[in-house]
Amino acid sequence: NNAAPADVAETRFALARALVATGGHAKRARALAEAAAAAYAATGEGYPRQRAEIASWLAERGWTPSAPAKG
Repeated sequence: NNAAPADVAETRFALARALVATGGHAKRARALAEAAAAAYAATGEGYPRQRAEIASWLAERGWTPSAPAKG
């Protein structure tokens, strides 16, 4: 897999948004969005704008970000 971590994060968030937009599985959408935020955070650049967008998207749905997974 040669995908850059930021590309993977972007794809996860896009899928999360698509799931919600089409009435898909909400728990899966939330998990994907949180995984995207964690992937952005794990990069050297951190991607604060993208992480803020994800946090806002989660909050709009009444979902507070879960605690980051350890390890």
